Amino acid sequence: MTDLKDTAKDLKTTAKDTASELGDQARAALDTGKAEASLRIEEVKDGLARQVKDAAGALRRAAADQQGTLPARVLETLASSVEGSADRLSGRSFSSLASEAAMIARRHPGALVAGAVLAGFAATRFARASAPDQPPRPAPTATAAYGQAAQAAQASHPAYLPQVPANDDLKAQATP
Repeated sequence: MTDLKDTAKDLKTTAKDTASELGDQARAALDTGKAEASLRIEEVKDGLARQVKDAAGALRRAAADQQGTLPARVLETLASSVEGSADRLSGRSFSSLASEAAMIARRHPGALVAGAVLAGFAATRFARASAPDQPPRPAPTATAAYGQAAQAAQASHPAYLPQVPANDDLKAQATP
């Protein structure tokens, strides 16, 4: 009987040790996954910062093309602002950027909604502009629309109601 109790105690200890090891391995895998995700997020953030700096450079080049004019000064100011944003983006961690974005969204929900609408509008315009060109379909003429409506009415009427002739049938009846 004591052998059975000892075996049960050993199994229980082995199960606890195995569960502890599995927990440690799971925590290590989770930590590794978090580290890899953070690294990838930082790479994306740095790439975005480079693209924003490139946009600032394009604005500066556009300002240089219009030297001395009001639009040139506006473009230069805009370029400075965009470049400052890129510097702030590259100099901060993703978690601090995310917490700041959440704080701004709580303070100014209207601005968040307006930004989402503008982003959706811009995405729609971009999608339409990058779609392959397709020739526009001609609008149906009034007589074609009448004929289609008449055919649809005929299809939806029960048999005991009088049938409405289609446009083509009317033309055929009118010609002698």
